[in-house]
Amino acid sequence: MYTLADQKTSNADPFHSYEKMSENDEDIKHFKAFEIILWITVHRKDRTLDRGIHWCAKIKDEVEKLAYQLNEEAEPTERPIRRLSQKKQAADSGRNARHTTQATARPISRFTVARRLLGGGLFARRPVRCVPLTPAHRRKRSLWCREHRNWRDNEWGRVLFTNESRFSLTSDSHRILIWRERGRRNHPSNIIERDRYGGRGALVWGGIMLGSRTDLHIFDAGSVTGTRYCNEILLPYVRLFRGAMGLQFLFMDDNAPCHRTVAAEQLIDIERMDWSARSPDLNPIEHVWDFLGRRLAARTLPPVTIRELRLALQDEWAAMPQQLIDTFILSMGRRCETCLAVRGDHIPY
Repeated sequence: MYTLADQKTSNADPFHSYEKMSENDEDIKHFKAFEIILWITVHRKDRTLDRGIHWCAKIKDEVEKLAYQLNEEAEPTERPIRRLSQKKQAADSGRNARHTTQATARPISRFTVARRLLGGGLFARRPVRCVPLTPAHRRKRSLWCREHRNWRDNEWGRVLFTNESRFSLTSDSHRILIWRERGRRNHPSNIIERDRYGGRGALVWGGIMLGSRTDLHIFDAGSVTGTRYCNEILLPYVRLFRGAMGLQFLFMDDNAPCHRTVAAEQLIDIERMDWSARSPDLNPIEHVWDFLGRRLAARTLPPVTIRELRLALQDEWAAMPQQLIDTFILSMGRRCETCLAVRGDHIPY
């Protein structure tokens, strides 16, 4: 291989040999073209520089032809990288590199893939975490959205959307950022201690509807069974709303096992909304829980005990603007349209 060091130790004039090459010596002429460029770099202070500049114009076509050939050779590698980057199962550069190596039979590193993706306008970001969906789930979600896409606001206004959520004393939110100096990553002031499995916290239940909401119920320690769900939720909260609204009342809860026990089905005579499984992105109360978590994290003095956490949750729930809740509920029509547009897949809500 010809190198810059070889050129420094040689006084050979590359222009003369280039002139004598025939049209059949394409590969050698391409190599000689770069040899001339190296020769000009070494002799840039020599009087022969003018001659080199003159020859640069002559070999321009050769250099462009070589660049075109290099692009053609790189295209079989570029195509699999671009194609695989659009698939969820090969979105990260390491896995993309392995798939590209298999597709092209050429070894390629994840750093090369990362550079190619960056040059194509893609950026490394944390993926959005969603519940897994099977084809059956997607079909049922599409069917549900097709049935409810034309509901008017007054029809959504008779639905009580409910769900449970857990809040921990040690937040696992990735929204928390710190400002630190370089090299002080492990300084005690820059460390947040968090239990691997969430630590102590509180499990809450709530319900929302247009113009109203239930009180926030905080469960005591222990699992929520069908009996507890009936005694602590259905009887004191749901039956109260059912009595106030009459026959037009529609109750929404998800398909958690404790919600679908025989006792829960037969306890009170209410109409339940048929809800699609694995669809938290369709439930507007999930945005309420997110807002509640943000309000807790923004407190000047965050709760450090279970009692303080329970009081803070009650205060933030009562202070939540009803207009915000109504906005979440009135987005149901758009959620259905978006879900249908992606054929039952995850939606950005």
